[in-house]
Amino acid sequence: MPYPPVFYDVADEMGLLIVAESGIYGSSGNYALNADDFWANCADHLTERVLRDRNHPSVFAWSAENEMLAAFGKSWTSQVAALKPIVTALDPTRPVYFEGDQDPQSAGDLESTHYPLEITNNGTAIPESAYALAPGGRARTSGTAKSRC
Repeated sequence: MPYPPVFYDVADEMGLLIVAESGIYGSSGNYALNADDFWANCADHLTERVLRDRNHPSVFAWSAENEMLAAFGKSWTSQVAALKPIVTALDPTRPVYFEGDQDPQSAGDLESTHYPLEITNNGTAIPESAYALAPGGRARTSGTAKSRC
C-alpha cells in the first residue's frame, strides 16, 4: 500500500530509501479484472502516485502492482505489464518492477521473486506451507520433503 506523504518527507530528511508501493494489490481478491474501467482506474492511480512522489529523493524504485498475477493468474499478464509505461512516462529515471509477480512479459526493470514458484506444489506463486521457508529449503508435500531448486 502507498505510504502517506509524511513518510516520504521523513525518509528524505533521514536519508532512507523507499520503494514506492502501489495500491494495486492482488490480496484484496475483489477486483473486476474484466472491466475496462478497472484498468483505467489503475492507470489513474499510478499517474497520481508518480506525480505525488516523484520529487522525493527517497524513492528509488516504483512498484507498479503487488501480487496481481500471483492472486488472479497469468491470464492477466499483458494488462499487468502494460502498467509500466504509465509510470515510466512520468518518471523515466527510476526502475519499475512488479512486486511478487516476477517479470511479466520482460517488462520490469527488476525481477521480484519473493514467492519463487519452485517452493510451491501447484504452480501458484504462493507457498502452501511454512515448511517452504524452513532452513534448507524443504517443503513438505503429503508427508514427504521436497527440495527447493
